[in-house]
Amino acid sequence: MFISKTFFLLLSLLVYAVQAVHFDIPAKLKPESFCLREYAGEKTSMIVFVKTSGNRGDGQTLSMEIKDSHGTVHSSVQSVIDEQRIASEVSGPTVIDICFKNTLTPGAMESEHKKRSVKLDFNIGADAEDYSALQKAYNLEPVEADLQRAKAFINEIKDKMYYLQNREIRFRNTNESTNERVKNFAYLTFITLIVLVTWQIIYLRSFFQRKHLIP
Repeated sequence: MFISKTFFLLLSLLVYAVQAVHFDIPAKLKPESFCLREYAGEKTSMIVFVKTSGNRGDGQTLSMEIKDSHGTVHSSVQSVIDEQRIASEVSGPTVIDICFKNTLTPGAMESEHKKRSVKLDFNIGADAEDYSALQKAYNLEPVEADLQRAKAFINEIKDKMYYLQNREIRFRNTNESTNERVKNFAYLTFITLIVLVTWQIIYLRSFFQRKHLIP
């Protein structure tokens, strides 16, 4: 049991540590957004580093927008060239969307060779902290600085698990509330049908009695 928990913790730390991705975005006249999404905890630092291929005047324009699920736009760059570094603070908990669009400039011919290669390094939370500066400020040993980083990672994982647990509780409560409403609606429908059938029987009997068709 201890081994499985340790393996899960190491795997989670690895997932948090690996944030660099590479991808190509073709240039289109009417491009669709290509977005990457990441969870962010409360009061979290965020650093986004982007490195792209291409240059000005190559017939394409790569734009980037960073926003969260609350609607806050943390950065909007209309033309990303070479390298771009963006630092911001997230008040969270929220979900961060990093979206790219590669637009073909007017007059340029669309081609499969017109594309931008993007390297995105996304650091959030403990990854975004400058532990070298912390080490110098407090005269920490390298091992102590690594322990501080590991502690921050563990706290992030714990906060994310609490966030997912609260979401599960909210969804379960919504599901139970919906089931209860459906059950009450079924009872109401059943009672309404019984009342209508009883009323029809009484009405038809009274009608036939008036016509002297039944005693």
